[in-house]
Amino acid sequence: MSIYRDPKQIKKELNQLKIILKFLKINQEEITSRMHYLRWKTSDTLLFLNNAGIKKDATLGYAEYCGFRCGTCHEYQGYDLKNHKKLDIIIEPLIIMDGTLFEYMKLNYEQAYNISMDLKKKCQKVNGQFNILWHNSSLQDPKKKIFYQNLIEN
Repeated sequence: MSIYRDPKQIKKELNQLKIILKFLKINQEEITSRMHYLRWKTSDTLLFLNNAGIKKDATLGYAEYCGFRCGTCHEYQGYDLKNHKKLDIIIEPLIIMDGTLFEYMKLNYEQAYNISMDLKKKCQKVNGQFNILWHNSSLQDPKKKIFYQNLIEN
């Protein structure tokens, strides 16, 4: 079973992370999660993360397209769709991902930059968060590293 559908595995991995952080003497009071491959089951995943003690999640974004999957660039309180109640967890919508630009959408650097900057400006216009997911492996590519630097600096 995939972790996003397995509350026991979520708790197990969170506990392992906390043990490692303690061992390394890293004070990390708040844990933010993101499901690998942006996998998500709407009726369950957020509830499982909330019940495990995760305070924020940044999974909700499109893998195939950039933009506003949540309809907003502002964080908001999670909601349990099954039991119709507010959760403690906060959702930080994901707006853009490196893999989306270059793998799924197969954009060239100019196209990717124009789309990214347009989304960034839209977030800034409403004082929202321009949350991006940029994988470490992308920073090994000099062009993608420069792209990333320009994206966050401009």
